[in-house]
Formats: sequence, C-alpha cells, structure tokens
Amino acid sequence: MPIHTYEFRSNIHMIVVNDIRTRLFESLWDIPEGVTYNTYLVIDDKTVLFDGVKNIYSKALIDELRKLLKGRDLNYYVVHHGEPDHSGSFPDIIKEFPNVKVVTTDVGLKILKNLYSINFNYLLVSDYDELLIGKRKLVFIKVPWLHWPDTFVTYLPNDKILFSCDAFGSYGVLTTSYWDRDYGDLHISLSKRYFANIVSAYRSQVVKAIEKLSKYEV
Repeated sequence: MPIHTYEFRSNIHMIVVNDIRTRLFESLWDIPEGVTYNTYLVIDDKTVLFDGVKNIYSKALIDELRKLLKGRDLNYYVVHHGEPDHSGSFPDIIKEFPNVKVVTTDVGLKILKNLYSINFNYLLVSDYDELLIGKRKLVFIKVPWLHWPDTFVTYLPNDKILFSCDAFGSYGVLTTSYWDRDYGDLHISLSKRYFANIVSAYRSQVVKAIEKLSKYEV
C-alpha cells in the first residue's frame, strides 16, 4: 500500500497516501505522475486529524491512524474543505471514531451534510477562532474560494506550522522526502501545472489569502 508516515515535529505526523490509480484528476486532467494526499495528526492532550483522503484509501488511512494513536481516541477532525479527494474518507472516519468532533465552518458544514448523509458531532469555527488542545493552540483562518467556498487553514503558533489544505497543492506522488533537495525542481514544475489547471481561475483569492496569512511566521 502506497502510504508513508513522517514525524516531522514532535508528535506531529504527516501521513502521505500516494494515489497511482487515479488517471484523470477531477475527471479532466491526465496525471501520469499520480497525486498525493497528505493528512496530518497532532497528538497532545487532545488528538487532532487534519483532512482526509480519497475514499478508496480510507482503510489505509484508518489503519495508520490506529497505529499512531496507540489506543487513544481521535478527539478532533479538522476538515479544511469538503472536496471529495480530501473528504472522501469522511464517512469511514466518523464510523471508526464516532465520538470525534468535526471542526468546520458554517459553509463547510452545509457541504459535508450535502455530500454525506450521516450524523456527526461538530464544532463550528470562524475567522481567527482558537482551540487549545494541550501545550499547542490551533488558530483557524478563513480563505474562501481557495479553491472551494468553505476553505480555511490552521496555524500552530507554537510550532510556526500552517496546515494549508490544498491551497499550495501539486501533482505527483512522493517517492522521496519533501526535504530532499532533488525533490525541489520536480515539485515546482508539477505545482505550476496544478496551479494552471486548478487554481488559476481563483488567482485573485490566492493573492488575498497570501496577504491575509503574511503576518504569520512559518
């Protein structure tokens, strides 16, 4: 199974799912390079999952979460936007962790309820709302239409980390580490193509989002 986990900061795990089965991105664009879905798990006094994966990889993600949680429950599930390539695993995660509280916006809640006919606990957040999960604090920032109407991002001040949803997305699967120098040139090339295909229509929102987020040190 093409899934890898990296603990890139203490108790912050990046779960990488490489999708080489999807041949057309959003049923339109050929992606012979494949595509990667990144989810993140933060373990503190509370446990927090950021985003999900396409539904065909739900089991792989849940199996990995169970290993990392080591018997603990999942407390919060932050859904930065409802696009199915990120939220397709939503029903399975809710079924596996029925007590989890879904963190979303008012617009995001409507989208999730329209996409998935299931009941779930939720916490609605708005611009600059904060959530203390132990030693760490989460700050939620709305960046609508980047590139869905419900999109928001999460900033961790303690670690100076921005969980940016797919605002800075790219094509391609991860065959090496993000931190390897050889990855840089390929990533930039694939990111440009992703931007041209997916995000360019929302470029004014991209500029607004970058300006809004520029005050945060990353």
